[in-house]
Amino acid sequence: MVEPRLPPELERRIFEMAAEEGENIPNILHIAHRVRVWIEPLFYENLKVDSSPRFRFFLAAHKHKSDAFLAQTVRQVIINIQFAGSIAEVGAALVRCTGVTRLTGLGSLMSSTLPALIKGMRLRRTAMFFKHIFPDGIDLTLACFQTLTHIDLFDSVYEDHDATRYVDALLGLPALSHLSLNDDVRWDTIERLLREAPALTVLVLLWCGRPEAGKAHAATAPDTLEPPQACSRYRFLTTAYYSWDECIIDAPNYWSQAEAFLAAKQTGSIDSRCFWMADRDPQDRADSETAEREEETDSSLSAPDAAAIRGLASN
Repeated sequence: MVEPRLPPELERRIFEMAAEEGENIPNILHIAHRVRVWIEPLFYENLKVDSSPRFRFFLAAHKHKSDAFLAQTVRQVIINIQFAGSIAEVGAALVRCTGVTRLTGLGSLMSSTLPALIKGMRLRRTAMFFKHIFPDGIDLTLACFQTLTHIDLFDSVYEDHDATRYVDALLGLPALSHLSLNDDVRWDTIERLLREAPALTVLVLLWCGRPEAGKAHAATAPDTLEPPQACSRYRFLTTAYYSWDECIIDAPNYWSQAEAFLAAKQTGSIDSRCFWMADRDPQDRADSETAEREEETDSSLSAPDAAAIRGLASN
């Protein structure tokens, strides 16, 4: 048997980096048994229900895995409008993934049959149309929803009767700390949420239209909304919508950016009456942060070190 030529820790890190491009994982799994042990959990961790070869592989592979394995490995599920397999096949797989903490989706799977598939989960983050899965009335008392900390509510809550029933349901979630609503929401609805949900630390209004219109709307906020003289902590802002799954993905996202924006308001770096957060494209911010780190690294090099690096690059 050929022994590994690299220390196991380094070898594992190399394969983990290769597996970050998810489509590579099925091929990597066949390299060696030790590599499969390291990498296979990564294949299942973030599951996209779509028409990709990777999801087709999952539909076949999950049948040979134990319930315990799937519960321990699958953590995030993104359900697309089109996907491989039938609704019954996908549902049979999802119901076994009881360790999922992040879930979002659109399309036929996001229907009244979904609660039966996710009842064993203990969700932390979700983004969805509640009206699609609860056509006869919103019921967030199910155990899978009671652990939610982050919600992006796709539904429109502009009308009074809609706002009342949605807010009533949301106020029943004991762990909810981050909530985003979409487009035009009445200011009295915003104020009710801030008043009756003290555990809510971030309330975001995601604007799907032109940013200029969103900024103009934010400027119409009433004086009673988080007045500086009576507000011990700022919690509300409006910003541009970019991606329907941004609620559940890792930072940088609008949650992390909102927290930074609100912290800046708290210290006075941003005006207390500013409710519009601009310049927050998550990919642009990620690229910018990476560039800043690289620039800091380059500037920290001494002149001889920089010269040495240029010399190595030319060899």
